[in-house]
Amino acid sequence: MGRKISYRIYICVRNCQSNINKKAGLYLGELNWLKRHLSMKLFKLGRLQFAFGEAICDLAEKNIKKGDNVIEVHIPAAGHLLKSECEKSFDMAKKFFKEFYPDYKYKYFTCHSWLMDSSLKNLLKKDSNMLMFQDLFEVFEPEESYSILRYVFKWNTTKENLNSCVDASSFARKVKERINDGGKFYDALGVIEANS
Repeated sequence: MGRKISYRIYICVRNCQSNINKKAGLYLGELNWLKRHLSMKLFKLGRLQFAFGEAICDLAEKNIKKGDNVIEVHIPAAGHLLKSECEKSFDMAKKFFKEFYPDYKYKYFTCHSWLMDSSLKNLLKKDSNMLMFQDLFEVFEPEESYSILRYVFKWNTTKENLNSCVDASSFARKVKERINDGGKFYDALGVIEANS
């Protein structure tokens, strides 16, 4: 019981910390996200977060049907996204769910994110941590999306207000240049077999 309470306090503190930069002040935000943590449906295991989820679409190539049990993978804003740390997180997740939730049957980890956008290969170096993370997955179902802006710039950034945002990195500058040149970005679904 004590461990659950400690974890919940830790999550509330982390939520406030991550929102300070977005809102420029103390802020407890993204309450649906926070609720998943507090109800023990989302877990930080090493570098990554893992949650109970359902497949968001049919993938005939993987024999996945929409609604099938999956473990969702989420990437908290917590520093570098090193491949070795991510691989350790997947190992931790496999052991964690097997030990604590043995009745939850799943075959795949999935990650629906702007980080799965294969066109990022045109903006990043080949040894980029983001690309190495993407390469852990098979990628399917790209759809045009500009959610990348919320993570590379401020949370309320849109295509319409992008030019008023400061380029905090060379990657941010490249993202802005591509959009200003009429380029597109995508969210896509990454899939990893849990038994691989």
